[in-house]
Amino acid sequence: MLRPLEVPIEAINVLRETPLFRDFSLGELHLCYAIGVEQGLPPGRLLGLGGELLESMWVLLEGRLEIHSPLAGGRISYASGPFVWGVSALVAPGRPHATAVTASECRLLEIPAEGLRRLCDDNPRFGRRMFEAVAVHVLGRLNTFIEEARP
Repeated sequence: MLRPLEVPIEAINVLRETPLFRDFSLGELHLCYAIGVEQGLPPGRLLGLGGELLESMWVLLEGRLEIHSPLAGGRISYASGPFVWGVSALVAPGRPHATAVTASECRLLEIPAEGLRRLCDDNPRFGRRMFEAVAVHVLGRLNTFIEEARP
C-alpha cells in the first residue's frame, strides 16, 4: 500500500501566506507542494534571467532574493519569504521582465511550469482557481510598475 506524500505542514503554511496561494484549500496546497522540489540554495544562485525563458515558478520559503528590474528603472529590490517569483513561467511566452538571484541562504520550492499546467489540465476546478490567482497576481504586479513609473 502506498503511503501519502509527507508534506511538511510548515511549508504548507508558508505557501498559504503568499497572496498567490492564500485562498487555496489544504488539498490544493498539497497538490502544489507535491509537484514541486524543495531546495536549499546558497547566496548568488540565479533563479531566472530577465527576458529568458523560465521553466519554473519559485516560492521563497525562507531567505532573501535580490530582484533586478529594468522596468523599474534598473532598480534592485529585495524580497523575503514568503514570496512567489516567476509566475510569468505560467503565462506565455514565459519570460520574466526581471532577474532574480538569491541574496542569502534560501529555502525555496521550485514548481515546474509544465507540471503545474498538467495539474491544471487534470483538475479543472484547481486549474480555474490557479489561473484566477495568477491573473490577480499579474494585475497587481502591473499596477505596481505603473505606480513606480509615475514621476
